[in-house]
Amino acid sequence: MAERFLLYVDLLGFSDLVREQPELLPELFGVMDRSNAHRHGDFGVIQFSDTLLIYNKPEVHSTHDKQYCAMYLCEFAQEIQNMLLGRDVFLRGLVTYGQFNDTGPTPNESFCHVRAFWGNALIHAHTRQQEIKAIGLFVDSGVKPYMNIFDTHIYDEHKGIWFADTATYLRNKFFEGTDFSYAHFDVTSSGIESLIAYDLLYLKRLFEHGHDETLSPSIRSKYLTTWEIYRGKYMGLCRTLEDSGFDFRSVIDIDWTTYVNQIGTSGGDFG
Repeated sequence: MAERFLLYVDLLGFSDLVREQPELLPELFGVMDRSNAHRHGDFGVIQFSDTLLIYNKPEVHSTHDKQYCAMYLCEFAQEIQNMLLGRDVFLRGLVTYGQFNDTGPTPNESFCHVRAFWGNALIHAHTRQQEIKAIGLFVDSGVKPYMNIFDTHIYDEHKGIWFADTATYLRNKFFEGTDFSYAHFDVTSSGIESLIAYDLLYLKRLFEHGHDETLSPSIRSKYLTTWEIYRGKYMGLCRTLEDSGFDFRSVIDIDWTTYVNQIGTSGGDFG
């Protein structure tokens, strides 16, 4: 059986959406259908209900190729979350490495009518993903050595699970301290305000849902857990946002209205 990297993604609150907002479901499936993973020849995609599986089709052996696979799977998860953000829908994903087979979407010599997929990696990802009481993207100990692009933070040392920081625009643009003057210059001079807006809105939603008493305590705690991970890394940024009531101008003094309003629309960077 082939050894592959596997990204296992679940949409959070899917059962509630089915009951309360069924009209939103075609749009959410459209988001997953538009993922660049479908257009990348090195990766296969399986979607069923609220779950998306993405894996590398050819086996990889070198460190470089394994880093390549880990990077792309994280990017696919990042892209999907950014597309979901404007719909106020969030994901929890896990990247693992292990045995995984897929007969593929077209008839073949083994199966004419059934798409069969199986493997220890699938079982492991399903089990571990359900045990994570947070939102966002995570990787396990089989993937962690190949994470050379996305920062990781320990989530559960005993189970070997790390949180993968997909807010890469914040990390790359001088947001880790308390003086954001360099960030202001870098963002405005390179014209990436619309991209930074996704990360800032994501942080705002984490905080808001984490303190939303209309949600159950177990749901609130998932948002708060992820918020605290970011707060630990971007302490100055998160404190500034909290103190200002999440006025993004308190961080970079520009008019964010257009950039935020475009999130979740065809005019945004992630439609």
